Amino acid sequence: MEEQFQRLEEHSPSLEEQFQRLGRLSPPLEEQFQRLEEHSPSLEEQFQRLGRLPRRWKSNSNAWGGFPRRWKSNSNAWGGIPRRWKSITNACASLAGDGGRFKVMRPKGRARGSISKNFSHFSCAFHRRSVDCVRADPANALSASVFNLHSKEKTLNAIYQNAGLAVLAALAGLPAASAQACSLSTGQVVINEVLPAPSSGAEWVELYNTTGTDLNIGGCYIDDIAAGGGSPYLIPAGTTVPAYGFWTLDRASYFNNGGDDVRLLKSDAATVLDAKTYGATGYDVSWYRTPDGGSWAGLTTTNPTKGTTNGGNTACGSGTWRKGNLEIHHINIGQGDSTLIVGPTGRSILIDAGETYWNSSQDAITEGAYIQQVLGCKSLDYVLNTHFHNDHIGYVNYGGLWHLVEIQGFTVGQMLHRDYNTYLGTTSGTFTNWKTYLEGIGKAKLHPAIAVEGTGQVNLGTGVSFNIVAVDGNHQLVPGNFSTAPTPPSENDYAIGSVLRYGKFDYWIGGDFSGEFSTSTFGYAYHDIEVTTSDEIKDVDVYRVNHHGSDHSNNPAFLDQLDPEVSIISVGNDNTYGHPRQTVVDRLLATSDVYMTEHGDPNTNTGSAVIGGNIVVKTSNGVNYTVNGNPYVATDPVRIDNDVDGYFWGVDPDDYNFNVMPAYNGGCDLAYQKCLVPPSLTGASAGTRSITVLWNTAPVVDSYRVYRASSAPGPYTLVKSALADAASSWTDTGLSTGNRYYYQMTSIVDGKESIFSGYVTAVAN
Repeated sequence: MEEQFQRLEEHSPSLEEQFQRLGRLSPPLEEQFQRLEEHSPSLEEQFQRLGRLPRRWKSNSNAWGGFPRRWKSNSNAWGGIPRRWKSITNACASLAGDGGRFKVMRPKGRARGSISKNFSHFSCAFHRRSVDCVRADPANALSASVFNLHSKEKTLNAIYQNAGLAVLAALAGLPAASAQACSLSTGQVVINEVLPAPSSGAEWVELYNTTGTDLNIGGCYIDDIAAGGGSPYLIPAGTTVPAYGFWTLDRASYFNNGGDDVRLLKSDAATVLDAKTYGATGYDVSWYRTPDGGSWAGLTTTNPTKGTTNGGNTACGSGTWRKGNLEIHHINIGQGDSTLIVGPTGRSILIDAGETYWNSSQDAITEGAYIQQVLGCKSLDYVLNTHFHNDHIGYVNYGGLWHLVEIQGFTVGQMLHRDYNTYLGTTSGTFTNWKTYLEGIGKAKLHPAIAVEGTGQVNLGTGVSFNIVAVDGNHQLVPGNFSTAPTPPSENDYAIGSVLRYGKFDYWIGGDFSGEFSTSTFGYAYHDIEVTTSDEIKDVDVYRVNHHGSDHSNNPAFLDQLDPEVSIISVGNDNTYGHPRQTVVDRLLATSDVYMTEHGDPNTNTGSAVIGGNIVVKTSNGVNYTVNGNPYVATDPVRIDNDVDGYFWGVDPDDYNFNVMPAYNGGCDLAYQKCLVPPSLTGASAGTRSITVLWNTAPVVDSYRVYRASSAPGPYTLVKSALADAASSWTDTGLSTGNRYYYQMTSIVDGKESIFSGYVTAVAN
């Protein structure tokens, strides 16, 4: 049969061109072909009977779709087709109902060689969802070839003869599939596994949703090699891939066993969302990512996992981690910070990769060896940098994360970092060099992205939630570049804070998260971000202690809100910053068991704290967990919050008033911080049946409210809300002449209302 196709191609060189052009038709026509295929499930059976087609014929065999049973034999090929279509010469006219509008273009020559003399052509141009036979320029038409072969070729003749009519029937008789634009962004859905050479059954490709939200993939395309091979497959409108879930597509004779591309495309069938190129592939093996959505494995697997997770017994090699375990490894690198988290399916995230000294790579070498020991490979799904300090990321061209990637050869699926273009306080050589690297040669290796609040960016496997709770000051700091200001915000103020939850197990990690308003002797200011974040964190089981145990962090309200059972301090011996502070250690020991990587400041009495080197937390069920082998039980304690403002009884100074929250530790910085303070009223001026209230604007608020009363004590009634934060006056109209009115105001910040201002008064004219 393949010989016959070769002969046909040899004698009719224009036929391949015609079919290639067919494969590049507009998406609406592609939709019609697919609908025809759905209505005629016998497609694959018919073409399987033809034998394996040469690769250059793939677009034909995949494009035509199957045909109803009554069309399958040459003798009754016209059986189920409307009578008005039975003549090729009037087929197009029947579709439009106007025979005079169309011409049938006959070829100037005739077929040669083994093809019978009655081989003929008719030409039609396909535009949008209609079929117009050629009226002017046949060069712009799609020629569908209808031919007869010798008696040995009847089956082939019937299929190709009827293929053309089936397409016409689909275009004229079937309702058009609804058009849908592909709404995916790069990285949301990826090609996760491909089986190109089954010994029996269908080839298939598996897509994986990397996000925590169900995603509609309708209107996207699956294709093989660009500008060749089979026609792109249009994913039907409304097709959905569940959060962290799978979708598979079966194909016949589509992917090339000798090597091919698999591509996920946007609606234009050209823009690439994801792609996988593979080489020669044996039967019944698949190319796959490990874990799901992670890096591609270097070899195929003999155990394909169509529609299910690719996670194996180890993360990506023969490491110590085992499937089903959630593990949190606090790697002991002295003064620096580095935490490796591996989810129960093997997905991994490295939070910080610091160095004790800026011009050293010693800690990176320690980190790299430890990570390989756990994972069995040099592949990380995510890296999250909490902030740009050397002890959390290292120095470019020396150590830390740069060394892991550039020298040790680690691969990273995606790096998350804070938005330094919108929020910038004090800077350093560490920050400047990392900014240059991430926007230059490091972009292709780390795939950096700005961290956003929520659970949508990090997937550590089924059942695990990784919630970025706060980034860039948790909306409490004013956006802008303050790097040249006299006392700009500390880089610590912008640190990323996250909560991991698995079953009942909750874990907080926040780098050098700040918890006090104070000015450093080094020319920058800390701000209390902890207090405005703790209402979102609530109770946790394990607390990775902020800022190595500094007293600029870990304030009493924050710790009372989190109330951890275990606290873990990452700190180096003989710490030159005095970490951990005695007051913080005492505070932690009063509420939790304390584990430390090293002792830290020799002057600090660490009491019953365990000095353990690498501190490892493990749980297999989200309830029972261990810390360096010591057993604990995770709980979801019932805690009282009467006003439902997120702050628990005992932390909230007035748990019956939604607008009252714990005080900022050290106060609120009016220069850079959104402080919940009212505006300062400066006066009230009378007009005709009106009074204009005047005030000095509060530094940074969302809006104002104005209240009015007929006496100084009140009661006050709200008369104006949602006044713009830049406003400094408002006129109250429709008042009674000769009456005295009193006014107070409040500010609104993040949905909370400040206390009342003082009052002003005036008599309406």
